[in-house]
Amino acid sequence: GDSISTGYGLANYEPGGDPYQCASYANTVAAHLGLKGGSTYINKAVNGDTTGDLLALLPTLQEEVSAAKLIIISISGNDLLQLAPKMVSMVAGREFSSIEEIADYITTLTPEKVSEIAGSTEFVLMIASAYLVHVANMIKIGEFLQTNAPEAEIIFLKQYNPFENVTSLGGIEIGSDLGNFVGGVIDTINDTVDAT
Repeated sequence: GDSISTGYGLANYEPGGDPYQCASYANTVAAHLGLKGGSTYINKAVNGDTTGDLLALLPTLQEEVSAAKLIIISISGNDLLQLAPKMVSMVAGREFSSIEEIADYITTLTPEKVSEIAGSTEFVLMIASAYLVHVANMIKIGEFLQTNAPEAEIIFLKQYNPFENVTSLGGIEIGSDLGNFVGGVIDTINDTVDAT
């Protein structure tokens, strides 16, 4: 998984620390199932990981994967999130030096500009390219798990739309176009998860 599974930003979360000390999604599910972190349950989530990162990590976990009875995968959000700086730079026609600068710029976008961006060929091609890489990675992840843990129950979690029902950013009205567009992309990614 990624930061949702590590618990990034939660109380008792410490980068590089004990991954079982915070109330991350993974730890909450494990506790509900009566599992003990580090012994009957292993959390291998990494902040910022993409499907490509997980695919590269899996061979190092072959022994754990083969012994597992239940495998829960929460990945994909960063495949899209890492596109954000590229997309915003494309729209703005300049590079940004920080995520805060990007966030500030996004709050200046009007609903009309968001609609214009969402319909641009370059923007759509960028999303389509990332989607195709995501699909290829998810297929390979699924194949690895099926080969190395054929008896395990494998659950792929779907992504959520962080912009659903968000019509303003930083007090600036942006309308519902951004949330609708992001929702469509996330629905497409979730269809891939279903197929995996």
